[in-house]
Amino acid sequence: MCFLLICTCPFSLLAQFYQKTPEVILGSTWKDHQFYSFKEALLHPDQVYELNLSHQIYTAFPPEFMELTELKSLILSHSQIIYLPKELIFLPSLKALTLCNNPQLDLSANTAILAEMPYLEILRLDSCHLESFPEGSIYFSKLRHLSLSHNQIRHLSKDFFQLPLLQSLDLSFNLFEEIPADIAHLSQLTQLNCSANLLRELPAEINSLTQLEKLSLGWNSLREISLNPQKLTRLKTLQLTGNPLSEEEKKRIQALFENTDIIF
Repeated sequence: MCFLLICTCPFSLLAQFYQKTPEVILGSTWKDHQFYSFKEALLHPDQVYELNLSHQIYTAFPPEFMELTELKSLILSHSQIIYLPKELIFLPSLKALTLCNNPQLDLSANTAILAEMPYLEILRLDSCHLESFPEGSIYFSKLRHLSLSHNQIRHLSKDFFQLPLLQSLDLSFNLFEEIPADIAHLSQLTQLNCSANLLRELPAEINSLTQLEKLSLGWNSLREISLNPQKLTRLKTLQLTGNPLSEEEKKRIQALFENTDIIF
């Protein structure tokens, strides 16, 4: 299991289930190219693959920031950020942007800057007090990994589902009462996390996600799991912990998905 443990704690379980591997974006030698301040990064601007500025507060970025032409991943978590620095649009190699734990972040006000980052592949917006995701998903046409966990999102617009390359989507710890039928349009999804929401049933369209390998539906109010094993043939891990499933329903699911690792 690899993305963001099997134990009684839902937070730690989800952390293991959907933990991302930075090698996807940064390459196998990424640890040799990590920096944790502007000062050290600007000493070797052409060697910086990842810049982690978490828990650091900047009202403006230095002009030399644009010299980081090899920067692939920028982490600005816990930075009290409201508006994204306009310098981001001048970083041609930037593919991963992490903005977690910035409750004052005004995502809609930053759409113009995000629109100028067409090569972004990973976007993490966990714990940002978001109530929605801005329209204009066409701006994120290259996005492969999107994490919106621990927000207050109840609905997603139809526009959201126009992400043709999206492979992993984390919607856990939100306020969804249903998974929209438009989820079927995300045909490249291999990992979907809808844990810790308010789900009572699953849409039939979820069976259209034939590339799914990992599906997490734990800590909802599901009494029946309406998944089709003949369509979800690639499913390796199914996480169902914390749902009010009867023993009979558990046995039925196990019989249907006998080649899948099911976690109750």
